[in-house]
Amino acid sequence: MSLHIETQTIQSNFSNYCRNGEEINIPGTKPEGVKQYRKLVFGVVKDAIENSYPIALEYIQAEIWEEMVYLFFKNHKCRSFQVWNIAGEFYEYALENEWAEKYGLPVLNDLLEFEWTETAMYNMKDIENGAYLPSGDFYSDTPVFNPEFKLLQFTYPVHLMKPTAALGKPASYFVLIFRDLDDGRIHFFDLSVFNVWMIEQMSVYGKSLEQTLETA
Repeated sequence: MSLHIETQTIQSNFSNYCRNGEEINIPGTKPEGVKQYRKLVFGVVKDAIENSYPIALEYIQAEIWEEMVYLFFKNHKCRSFQVWNIAGEFYEYALENEWAEKYGLPVLNDLLEFEWTETAMYNMKDIENGAYLPSGDFYSDTPVFNPEFKLLQFTYPVHLMKPTAALGKPASYFVLIFRDLDDGRIHFFDLSVFNVWMIEQMSVYGKSLEQTLETA
């Protein structure tokens, strides 16, 4: 059932007010009461973001962080109905608005991606593995990988050290992040380019370790 046009307008105006704080007359409301709603909504969004980015929160100056969160809250129309997913939109917003360059934080994009991937993988839906045998020949059989993993490439080693230290070590870094199928915990490993290539050969192209080493 479609909402009445007037109802849609009121909801839209209220949503805009919650984001930008610009005073607006909403029928049946009191100004002080509406302000409390805005504080509550902002608090929920801010908590969702900060819970997903504890390292970034500690690294970035408080004034800059507060500005980032406020700009996101004011200008971005969140699409997700899941509160935890808002942090992912925060990461996308940071990329789109080139915050790394704007605020002089070269490690920002890598840092946000690293922390967001951990949150996203922890909350992702389970991925069912196909049929496989519980045992086999490690060398000649095709291995079956845990499907809940990702490979990331960074310019700064934010997965190995604090951002302040990572800033001075730009290079090419590769990270394997996966979710434990038993307890759901997220683990990550630093990988060489060769390791990444081997995983790709076996997981994407279905090669055995033997075939992969022969190709190498």
